[in-house]
Parts: sequence; structure tokens; C-alpha cells
Amino acid sequence: MVNKFKKSFIMIFIFVFAIYSCGCATYLVHPEFKERYKLIKTFSVMPPEVIVYKITFKGDNLLMYDLIPIVAQNTIEEIKDILTKKGYEYKELKLDSDFLEKNPEIKTALFNVRQLFNKAINDIEMRKKKRFEYTLGSDINLFTDLSGSDILIFVKEEGFKKSGGEIAKDIAKSLLISIATLGSVFVVYYPSATVIKIAVVDGNTGEILWYNHNIGNHNFDCANEKALKASVRSVLRPFPICFK
Repeated sequence: MVNKFKKSFIMIFIFVFAIYSCGCATYLVHPEFKERYKLIKTFSVMPPEVIVYKITFKGDNLLMYDLIPIVAQNTIEEIKDILTKKGYEYKELKLDSDFLEKNPEIKTALFNVRQLFNKAINDIEMRKKKRFEYTLGSDINLFTDLSGSDILIFVKEEGFKKSGGEIAKDIAKSLLISIATLGSVFVVYYPSATVIKIAVVDGNTGEILWYNHNIGNHNFDCANEKALKASVRSVLRPFPICFK
């Protein structure tokens, strides 16, 4: 019975380790990307959709409102730095809360394209289409008109930070598992993690031209500016330099 229990945990550990240690290329491109990216000269960054939770000992998820704008701003700065170094021209797109309140049609359009973006990345990760052809709809044109850019960069970031009590509970769990499996397995529980998903969207058609995320490089605290920017950089690294 112990051997069977031990074998089951070893198989689970190997499976989880294989998923989260994969260092293979993850980016995906539109079928016509090779030709169409040559026309890209300018870019703008849409307001990143950021969700950061603090997980407490009781298992509650507390939204960290103070950290969200900091993560968003650091992300925008790093994307701007990366793509300008690749030769693209940055076009600022201001969509702060005051502007959105004064322009309800833009606020509604932002909500709509975010909904379509979230559906698209879910479909992408579920491999629902054989060809990489996804669109965020015609509302994209409103943001293209505001920015005057060729492409819009969409970002979704989801992170968590554990409290000291929650980390202690994880350590206790891992020790129990280690004892149950006769000390053969020590399960690692990350104290924090951040998933970053980035899509490059055609400003005219609304089609997603390029997509990548930080699978295998997620076990860091998004409050750590250096770690956050390094992860954003790793996601955008495969994106080609500007075609001259």
C-alpha cells in the first residue's frame, strides 16, 4: 500500500515538474505574419489587465489594489524599452480613468476588446483552432485612431503573493508528503507567481498577429520590478526586429 501511494506521488511530481520546467518556444503567429510584420513601424501599449492577489493562511484571495497600477506601469515601460530597441516607434496611448469617464464609447470599446482578448487567449491555450486566426473585432479601430500606431500590444498579468502563514502551511504540507512517501519526494510550493500573456494586434483588422506567455518562467513576485521586467523581456524576446 505504501509503495502504491509513493508511486502515485512520484508520478504527480514528475508530471507537474515537466509542465512548469518546459523551456521550449511558446510563441504563436498568424499564418501571414512573416509578410505582414514587415509593415509594422509603430506600436502602442493598451492598458495592461492586471490581477494580483494575496493568499492568506485562511485561503482568502485579497485583491492587492495598491500593487496593480505599479505592475501595469512597469510592464508598459519595459515593453516600450524592448520594442524601441528593436527599431519600432512608440506611440503613447492615454486611457486613464478620467479620459474614459469623459468618453463612454471608448470605455465600452475597451471593455469589449478585453472580453474578446480574454476569450481569444483561452481559445489559443485550448488549441481550439487549427490555424492561428483570432480577432478582437472592429472596436480596435477606435484605439488605432487615438494612437496612430500600426499595432496594439495587449497584456494580461495574473499574480499571487502568499502570506507568511500560508507559506508555513505549504512547508508543513510538503513535509507530510515527504514523510508519507518515505522521504523520496519534497514538493516545492512557490511563495509567489506571475503569469504574463502578451498579444500583438493588427491596428487595422483587429487580428492577433503574434502571441506569447511566460510558461516555465512564472515563479517570481510581480512586486519585484527587476524580476517582472526580466519576464516581460523574455516573453517579447522572440518578436522580430523592425524590418527596414
